[in-house]
Amino acid sequence: MKIQRTKSLKRTFTLILLCFIITLFLLNSVLILLNTNASIKNTVEFNSTMHAERTAKAIDPDLYQEFLKNPVDNEVYQELRTQLDDYRVKMGAMYVYTMAVAKDHSIKLMIDGLPQKEAAPIGEPTTATGYTDIEPALSGNLTSTGIVKDPEYGEYMSAFAPIKDEAGKVIGVLGVDIEAAQVRGITKTVFKESIPFQLGISFIFLAAILISLNYYLGKKLQPLTVLTEVAKKITEGNLLDAKKSLNSIHIKTPDEIGRLRDSIRDMSSILESMIRNMQLTAEKVNVKSIDLSHASTELLDGSSQIATTMNEMADGAGTQAAVATELAEKMNEFTDLINKAASIEKELSAINLTLSSHTSTGYQLMKQSVTGMDDISEVMTRSAAEVKDLAIQTSQVSSIVSLIQGIANQTNLLALNAAIEAARAGEQGKGFAVVASEVGKLAQEVSSAVKEIQDIVGEVDANSARVIHSLEEGLQTVDIGHSNVKETGNTFKEISNLIKGLNQINTELSKHMNVIVQQQNNISLSIEEIAAIAEQSAAGIEQVSASSQQMSGFTEGINNWVHELSKTSRELKDESERFKV
Repeated sequence: MKIQRTKSLKRTFTLILLCFIITLFLLNSVLILLNTNASIKNTVEFNSTMHAERTAKAIDPDLYQEFLKNPVDNEVYQELRTQLDDYRVKMGAMYVYTMAVAKDHSIKLMIDGLPQKEAAPIGEPTTATGYTDIEPALSGNLTSTGIVKDPEYGEYMSAFAPIKDEAGKVIGVLGVDIEAAQVRGITKTVFKESIPFQLGISFIFLAAILISLNYYLGKKLQPLTVLTEVAKKITEGNLLDAKKSLNSIHIKTPDEIGRLRDSIRDMSSILESMIRNMQLTAEKVNVKSIDLSHASTELLDGSSQIATTMNEMADGAGTQAAVATELAEKMNEFTDLINKAASIEKELSAINLTLSSHTSTGYQLMKQSVTGMDDISEVMTRSAAEVKDLAIQTSQVSSIVSLIQGIANQTNLLALNAAIEAARAGEQGKGFAVVASEVGKLAQEVSSAVKEIQDIVGEVDANSARVIHSLEEGLQTVDIGHSNVKETGNTFKEISNLIKGLNQINTELSKHMNVIVQQQNNISLSIEEIAAIAEQSAAGIEQVSASSQQMSGFTEGINNWVHELSKTSRELKDESERFKV
């Protein structure tokens, strides 16, 4: 078992105060360091400006003006340089020098207060000092700079003072440079001498405060330890001992701890009363929960039986609805088949009507073909007679050439008509078309041969005989075609009669199909109504079944709650008996 470590409020407050005091100590130390450093810097700057001012006042203005009139290395320059070097050594400065400002604000060294061999030349420009650094001195005021990092002369601090004539006019600027190492040395010395003492005093003062606060907190927070023990006894159920411990606490000041003591005392009294009432209530709840448990068990059994019966009814209603739905789907398929058959019947009627129309047209064309064949037969007969006459009159050809020419033209025309009629007759007229074509060719040959008729009279007899033979065969072919055309016409007539009978049958069939469609629609509507009623019935039964199942579940939940209540009441009774009141 893990032991939980307790924390002391006194220790926590002490640690917080310690951290706060250490923070104050560190901040105070930093402030002391910063203030000391700033004070040292200000002191050095002040001393430097004072040295610069005294040195500037010590310079003879008339002698310096004489040098400015002729700034060369002469006795006046050497006297002033020696004077500045003497001041430099006495004040411990790094450099002491005078400066002049040109019209372009550039700054030049005039007299360098170093030994003669080390002194900078007259008029040499400054390397780090600018016009803004000495501008206050040009106005007659003292000024200084921080530590300057000169690339040629190193790090130093500069102070500037005006050199004035007797009238108070500024005639030059004197500069004093203090080495940065000297400033740091002074700072280090001051830190060693004063900082430890100041920090020690601060540490002692803060330690005294911490000890005093620790003692005060220990005394002030002592009642909290007793109150903690009281709360622990209350949690353990020992209200009697907790009440005795509360009475042993004596707090005179009405602060938060005193109010906490009073609140815990009131809480203990209220809790004692609540425990007594809870024990009585737990006993009553335990008795009632036992009776309620028996009743809920009987209710659960009844609701379970109702739910089982409703589930069986729901299954039967679902099966009935499924069968009705399946029957409706089959009737829909049957309706589709009937509609498709009706559509096919309508298409068949349309085809029969079209076929009847084409058959009537074909029969009329066959009649025309028979008439044409009769005409062709007559023409062929005449042609044969004329050809025979032509053979008899061959000896008189010369006298009747014009007559033969006319007959040939007429024969050609008749052959053309015969070809047209044969084309109309179709397959049956193909043979006659050949004969007609040959007759046409022969007529053309006769026409072309009229001019030479005298030379080929002998051949005409033979040709006439062949023509007669061909015409006789053509007549036989025409007779056969005539018979075939008549038979075809009769066949067309019979087909037309059959199609008319088929149209009558289709009409009767269409009437019966319309009646079937109407009856089927009525049946479909009835089946759909049955399916809808079955579905509604199934839905209602399912809803009732769901409600019964929900009631069964709710009853089961009540039963569980009752058992849980009984268990809780027993636990409450046992728990309340744990308290000592």
